[in-house]
Amino acid sequence: MTGTYYWNKRGDTAPPVTDTLEDGSGAAVDLTGATVKFHAVDRLAVAVVASGTVTMIGGGPLDTTGGVQYQQIAADVDVAQDLLVEWQVTFADGRVETWPNDDQAVWRITPDLA
Repeated sequence: MTGTYYWNKRGDTAPPVTDTLEDGSGAAVDLTGATVKFHAVDRLAVAVVASGTVTMIGGGPLDTTGGVQYQQIAADVDVAQDLLVEWQVTFADGRVETWPNDDQAVWRITPDLA
């Protein structure tokens, strides 16, 4: 799940940022009972731009599909910029793991025309 997300133009709050968290073999991570947070910071990793709770893709509680979504708010996308992003998972037993865990992901918010 490394690479660049191109979900939004500046000011767009739809669609939500989505991904599927996978283990090293490419299998979906079981997120049942877990808490997932989405974090986005500016390229200098100085200012937190977005941070919030995550639901499964389509909404509802997290499950065995590994599908996650973050519903951004207007303040998250008010500037056209590239943000470093990660999904931080706290499993039901207290273990914590972050995706991507092998590189950085980028959320590109592109300029709009109006």
